[in-house]
Amino acid sequence: MLLSANGSELVVNAVTEVTLNFLGLRIPCSVKIVKHLMHDFILGADFLRENFAIIDYNPNALRLADGLVNLPLQNTNGVPKLKF
Repeated sequence: MLLSANGSELVVNAVTEVTLNFLGLRIPCSVKIVKHLMHDFILGADFLRENFAIIDYNPNALRLADGLVNLPLQNTNGVPKLKF
């Protein structure tokens, strides 16, 4: 089951396997496809926990694999600036 931030259940339309590429760090991942979300892609708590992620609000960075990769949380427009 997949839940939204307000606790309501989300309908999963499909599940597929992808490989995410974070600055050369390639991570295989099972992705759930859900319609009508505000964001195109959301990294969930399970993914963040499994990949030893650290969200560091000073200096606004997401660290993956115990700091092996550091990514900006947001650009100056306030929109996430991650390329997959």
